[in-house]
Amino acid sequence: MDKILLVEDYLPLNRLLCDSLEDEDYRVDCVGTAAEAFRMLEQGAHDLAIVDVHLPDGSGYDIADRALELGIETIILTGRPDQWAALRLWKVEHITKPFSLDQFLRLVRERLRAPPGWSRTKAARGFAPSATEVPGCGHPNVA
Repeated sequence: MDKILLVEDYLPLNRLLCDSLEDEDYRVDCVGTAAEAFRMLEQGAHDLAIVDVHLPDGSGYDIADRALELGIETIILTGRPDQWAALRLWKVEHITKPFSLDQFLRLVRERLRAPPGWSRTKAARGFAPSATEVPGCGHPNVA
């Protein structure tokens, strides 16, 4: 069973994503701060790190850097589409809020199946939104 570290400071989104990943039979460590994330990275062998860029006590980029140094596949969550260009140059997978839950789970499955170092950044841009939007991600049609 794959083990995932999810780092998201917005608690409703954190819970929704963690519950959804657990429903897919992943083992998930869910945290909301950079300090907790660094501690979890050093304690456990994770197969995937999913990291929000903006955290109350630090940068998600620093967490992603550490995860990549440890050989952990990484996905960045960002609410700012203008960060896409930088993320593409950094060659790390990313998903921009708002996103659908189906899109998120599909990306997780693909990253866990991908060979180390493989990036599907261009394919990520082609994701089509689904009817199941993730609440609290800033989508104008979602409460």
